[in-house]
Amino acid sequence: MNRKLRRAARATARHKQPEKTIRIHEAGHCVGRVLGAESLGWPTDEVIGYTEIYPAEIDKGKSQDGMVLLKSQATTFGMWFSKPMDDFLRARLRDPSAPDAATIQYAELASIIAEMRAAGIDVDRWFTTKIIELILGPMAEAKALGKSFDDVLGDYSSEGDLGDAFHLGYLSGKTLDETEEAIDENIGIAGRLIERPKVWRAVQSAAESFTYGRNDGRKTAKIILEALTGGNA
Repeated sequence: MNRKLRRAARATARHKQPEKTIRIHEAGHCVGRVLGAESLGWPTDEVIGYTEIYPAEIDKGKSQDGMVLLKSQATTFGMWFSKPMDDFLRARLRDPSAPDAATIQYAELASIIAEMRAAGIDVDRWFTTKIIELILGPMAEAKALGKSFDDVLGDYSSEGDLGDAFHLGYLSGKTLDETEEAIDENIGIAGRLIERPKVWRAVQSAAESFTYGRNDGRKTAKIILEALTGGNA
């Protein structure tokens, strides 16, 4: 992408919100983080660091009028491990002989998580909570579009979610079949959650607050909590 196109992307982004499906999908993940916070031992206002939404791809000539079209991508950052897992890892990294967090290798992380399990930490609760969080993104998108969950899960927008699910499985010591079973088993739970009026209101409220760039996680969590605790439904 050349400099001229990058400038066009930024100029266009400043004048509109990201596509609704992108915002709804990522809001589903954010609501999943808030709903799972207590299970993982975190305060609800700490589980979302920030959500970043940015134009990821620019193409010319796809529309009849030759306008530049934008396809957005979104990622939410924040607390990833459960609190007991995070404490274990931080204690391990304070060991002078251990690598620091920036250089720790993927396979080594899987080994450390196995140590967490051996130490009595509930790795499976973390795994299941994160799987539900991942499913809630495409589940929210499916509801918004009136499409089946399977169709959305098989779409490009959910490719990263599936990849993350299998990474979680690997790190948790699961086989591919066990991870697939976990996804299947938790689709129903995520589906029932998204049909709760307060949960759906929380998804919509968070989605409406998103703009291009970095969206503050504490603000998003507050919006979600207000939607989950307010009203009569």
